[in-house]
Amino acid sequence: MYKKVPVIAYILFKYGNFSKPFLNLILEEELPEEWYYYFIAQRYKWMGSWEKGLAIIDRIQKREINNLTLYFLLLADKLAFLKFLKEPSADIIFEELRKDFFKIPLLARKIIAPTLWDYFITKFSQRGVSKLRLWSKDYIEDESTYLFILFNRANEEAKRGNLKRAIKGYFQGIKIAKDIPHPTGLIYCLNNSAWYLKDKHPLLALKLAKDAVYYWGYFRENLESGFFALDTLFHIQRKLRQSDIFEMGEVILHLYEKLPEGKGWGTKEHYKELKEFFEKRKLNLDLDIYENNYELRDYLKRLFKDKNLSVLSEELKITKTNLSTLLKGWTLRVKGMTIRKILDKYMGVDPFEAPFPILNEFLKEKIKREYFEKNRENFIKLFLEERIINFVTTYMSLINRDYFKRDKNLEKLIRAIREDFDEFLKKVDKDLYLMDFINKIFSSDPVVEARKCLALKFINTLPKGKRMKFINKYISLKEKERNMIDVFVRNYVRYDLKWETTPESKCIPEKFLKYYRVKKTPLILSIYYFDKRLQRRKLINLLDQMVI
Repeated sequence: MYKKVPVIAYILFKYGNFSKPFLNLILEEELPEEWYYYFIAQRYKWMGSWEKGLAIIDRIQKREINNLTLYFLLLADKLAFLKFLKEPSADIIFEELRKDFFKIPLLARKIIAPTLWDYFITKFSQRGVSKLRLWSKDYIEDESTYLFILFNRANEEAKRGNLKRAIKGYFQGIKIAKDIPHPTGLIYCLNNSAWYLKDKHPLLALKLAKDAVYYWGYFRENLESGFFALDTLFHIQRKLRQSDIFEMGEVILHLYEKLPEGKGWGTKEHYKELKEFFEKRKLNLDLDIYENNYELRDYLKRLFKDKNLSVLSEELKITKTNLSTLLKGWTLRVKGMTIRKILDKYMGVDPFEAPFPILNEFLKEKIKREYFEKNRENFIKLFLEERIINFVTTYMSLINRDYFKRDKNLEKLIRAIREDFDEFLKKVDKDLYLMDFINKIFSSDPVVEARKCLALKFINTLPKGKRMKFINKYISLKEKERNMIDVFVRNYVRYDLKWETTPESKCIPEKFLKYYRVKKTPLILSIYYFDKRLQRRKLINLLDQMVI
């Protein structure tokens, strides 16, 4: 395994923290101590624990390091840690690496080049320091190195106001990142290009922002790490007044709670405005009676534009007395049915300006309309096996399944689909939560769409005659066990790639491997996505139980 160590170091660089399973695998090997701690420092780098990472590097550097590749990799990591900690001593390390750059072994040079370029742009690009000579054929041919350099150059051009050059760099980066694939590079290039285009080309920016959120859901399990992409999409959709924005409300509020405390980019404080926007507009499907407050009355008066009360009463099919008491505030509560009558006549409601009762009923009516006009029939047209697979893979992809834990049991719902489909439809026709769920089977927000794509791809990799066996076993599991299988399923598809080296491990679910005829490489990597040995053992046992 020692011979593979530099290759693993390159894989970690090439794919970023997407390659976490390789890190967990290498840390289980018997490594020279200095390499072991180098890999521990990579983990701290991905976690953003700069002080801990720096302490590890300092500890290794006290030893005599004979391996030139490791020596320079450690220096580059130290530069990165010191940069994030805003330590002036980083300048000294930068100069040393720049001076000795062509003494660095080629593999390490590819890894180090983006770190130097990033530091150069951050610290020296405005000071007249000579540009780094990194544009040799070797770096352009190495996609990951070239991607980082393109991204950093594009950021520099954007800061200088050279939007055309910046966008060209981001678009080149998007193409390369898709080919590698490099999730972090892809998501950042999509997100940044969307952000800088949002004022001049909002529709193009919208597509790019949705793609950023989609790929974030496709490649990332720790979704809070890409919260910035949701923020970008929010600003663009609000600018375009798109009601689709409210589909993301539940996801945004759920992930916001996982953000770090404190101030600065990426914290709860940084995204406070986003959280407050959706907190005031959080969809509540159970709510049907609202407070008749001043905001609601004032909005309705402006909506009606001083129309005669008798005319309004006839238009809305609400008695003149009830309408008068509503607008004068003589009644303390207003029913959802009353608001729905208003919405039937005034479909041009702006959900961004509407008070919560109007917005909530508007979104409830949207769910009903999509279900009854389109998706109910779409679900009926599916064959039985397709219904069950689509139902279960959508369930697997949800970020919040509280409703199913509270009121509906997945096993019972699937049984109803199988045994009495007409009765199942009657149940859905009266249940907004289930209507919304059926809608999500056919169209959802970009994050859930990405996760559905992964789940369906996994099911389709299984032998045709064994797909329903897997589905049935999944349905019978406890919710905690389902959550673990969900992560495994997504990661299996994510890691089904051609890698620079073949991962090896004796800890694999042999029964599952043979019965479902899955590939060994993505199976191992999906297991080693989990950091703790106990988690990995649980998953292996669980997968083997899916055969019995």
